[in-house]
Amino acid sequence: MRILIFAGTSDGRELSYRLAEKYDVTASVATEYGRILEESYGDSGHIKVLSGRMTEDEMETLMKDYDACIDATHPYAVEAGENIKKAAECAGIRLLRLGRKACKIPDDAAVFSTVADAAEYLKEKKGNVLIATGAKELKKFITVGKERLTVRILPADESLRSAKDSGLTEENILTGVGPFSKEDNIKAIRERNIEYFVTKDGGTAGGFPEKAAACRECGIQMVVIKRPEGREGIGIEEIIEEIAKFE
Repeated sequence: MRILIFAGTSDGRELSYRLAEKYDVTASVATEYGRILEESYGDSGHIKVLSGRMTEDEMETLMKDYDACIDATHPYAVEAGENIKKAAECAGIRLLRLGRKACKIPDDAAVFSTVADAAEYLKEKKGNVLIATGAKELKKFITVGKERLTVRILPADESLRSAKDSGLTEENILTGVGPFSKEDNIKAIRERNIEYFVTKDGGTAGGFPEKAAACRECGIQMVVIKRPEGREGIGIEEIIEEIAKFE
């Protein structure tokens, strides 16, 4: 059986290599850095990695060579998820969605539906801000005051370019590959004198509990961007069980 996985997350990488023990697996990731992470995750001669963002039509064309497709993209990757879903319907391929269980958001967190809403809230506050929501929407935080901002992003050319295109300099940037431990988060908070920690609910796989614990220990405000609706799915073990039924 040939399986196509749209990956790019830590749990997506785990799933692709688990399935590659038995099936012919191709993992599609959006960036070259995602390809490096995917290929370095495990050792399997059965997995092929494609890199580069695709349109819905390109996804549909690719899917026609496979027996099943798995959407293992990030919970906040709404556009990619919609394109995968529509392409799978047009290609007539069986589609499964790998989901991450949402975490309990602390009662004292400030919760917003969009990055723009969170930025507007922070404009009215004082104190340094750590942004850990990815590189795509950094420009929306510039109105907060770049002298207040620290952004934690992947050490990938695309992410660094997005940060610098937003007007940020090396002084504003921390790089690293998550999930980060509670101690990692505490170190960043204390070194940068952070008062507000902005994040998404990436689930346990994304290190959300460790971020919440660090904020609680340091006595700072956690600012959370809510998960978009319609991105639910099933776990890794359930995916493997469902794929076995397709044989």
